[in-house]
Amino acid sequence: MCKTGRCFTCNRSITLDKSLLDRGPETEKAKPVDLSSRLSTCSILTGAVRFESGELLSSVQHDSANSGLDSYMTVTAKLLDVIANDSTAVDHPLCQSCADRLMDCLDQNLLRAEEECREYRRILDRLDAADEQLSTTSLEIELLNLQQEESSLKEELLRVEQLGKDIDVQIRKEQENVELIIEHEKELWRTYRDYRRKVLDLDMEIQGAKNHLSHSTTLLNKLMRSNVFDLTFHIWQSGQFGTINGFRLGHLPKHNVDWSEVNAALGQTVLLLYSLLKKVDLDLKGYQLVPFGSYSYIRSLRDGKELRLFTEGGAKFTWHPKFDQAIVAFIDCLHQLEEHIRLKVGGDYNLPYRMQDDKIEDGGIEYSVRTHLNSEERWTKAMKCMLTNLKWALAWVASVG
Repeated sequence: MCKTGRCFTCNRSITLDKSLLDRGPETEKAKPVDLSSRLSTCSILTGAVRFESGELLSSVQHDSANSGLDSYMTVTAKLLDVIANDSTAVDHPLCQSCADRLMDCLDQNLLRAEEECREYRRILDRLDAADEQLSTTSLEIELLNLQQEESSLKEELLRVEQLGKDIDVQIRKEQENVELIIEHEKELWRTYRDYRRKVLDLDMEIQGAKNHLSHSTTLLNKLMRSNVFDLTFHIWQSGQFGTINGFRLGHLPKHNVDWSEVNAALGQTVLLLYSLLKKVDLDLKGYQLVPFGSYSYIRSLRDGKELRLFTEGGAKFTWHPKFDQAIVAFIDCLHQLEEHIRLKVGGDYNLPYRMQDDKIEDGGIEYSVRTHLNSEERWTKAMKCMLTNLKWALAWVASVG
């Protein structure tokens, strides 16, 4: 019975050729070489083995001498062991068709390798031919050109190195200049800060001055719109009394006004008329006002007498001859101011209450400014009308001013 195995590639069963097992005496004599050839082919397929094919042949020939089934089985087993032996590079058997395909593949690889070898050989031949064609003269010329280029490059390198040194020197100089510029810039910034601080201080001063100017301008406009005489000499009334700067000018039985208050009111009256005359630049005829507080008087230019516009009378309203002369002279001075205003206005200008000698008229009723033969009520009324005329004169002078 023939021993079989399986192909590793296609897994088909493989059987040894009977020609390898048919080793009769006639066959061995007729074909001694065929077995060796087949074993050689088997060796090629399975790779290198540890024993030569001749050893297997001698072993097979020795075993073939023994006839019978045992000899046949032994030879078959040995041939299969040769095909798939652990000592070979291939550890698996192949069938005939797989072995043929493997041989075809190896043949194609061999052909490609031989073609590459021939191509490499042709390239080497061309390179050898090209090397032989290069002349010494061309190489010398190329060498000379390379030497000239080297010399030129060396000169260029020296020039570049010198240029680099010059640039380094210039860089150091520029760095020094930069440091100087930076220091100068710092100094300029310090100077700028100082000036900026001064500018801010000046701005604050200017703003303060502007605020002060604005406030002063506001006050000036207010003062320009204000009447300085009205502010200085406030003429008003309190009941039946005429008042100037709060001092009552008059005397009533039910309202006991001290003569010191009357003297103070008359002193303010003299000072006001004196200021108005100075304002309009008017020189009085026959009189000169001398404001002296509560002791003011009028000097007569005719005889040089001093007409005192104050009295030391008691609580009772009595006759004061010198006081009466002074008050009549004051009415004359006020009348002269009225005439001056009438001339300036150029028309029919009159104060509210007509004044004539020692009389002041109100609503067709004349009131005497004297205390002699006069009642307190009428004299107080005359003083009130006199203050009203003085206030009107004050208003005209202020408007002209």
